[in-house]
Amino acid sequence: MSFAKLKAEILAARDNREAMLNAVLGTTPARTLIEYNGVGRATAAGLAAGPDGLYFTDLYKDMDATSPIDAGAKLWRVRYVGAPVEGPPAEGAPATSSTFNLKAAIRRCKKKFEGKARKRCIRNAKKRAT
Repeated sequence: MSFAKLKAEILAARDNREAMLNAVLGTTPARTLIEYNGVGRATAAGLAAGPDGLYFTDLYKDMDATSPIDAGAKLWRVRYVGAPVEGPPAEGAPATSSTFNLKAAIRRCKKKFEGKARKRCIRNAKKRAT
C-alpha cells in the first residue's frame, strides 16, 4: 500500500470518527483556522492570545534559508473583523461611534496599490466616507 493511499484512509477514518462523535454529542465539527499551504519550511512554533488577536510564530526562515539558524522567522496575527452592524442600536444598547478617516484610507491606498487597483481602492474609500 502506498503512503498516499494509507494517508487518505487514515484521514477518512478520522473524519468518520469525528462525524460520529458530533452526531452523538450534538456538537458542531471542528474547523481549520490556520493551515500552511506553502513550499518552504514554515513550522508554527509559538502561540499566544493577545488583546487584538491570536499571535503565532514560525520556527524557521521560510524560503531561501541556508541553515536552521538563519534569521527571518515571522510573527503572524489572526484577528476577527466582524461585519458592520446595520441600522440604529437596539433600545438600551450603548451607542457606538464609528469613525472613518478618509485621508488615512487614501494614504493606505497609495502606499499599497498602483494603477487601477489604487483608483478602485480610493473610489471605495470615498464611497465609505459618504
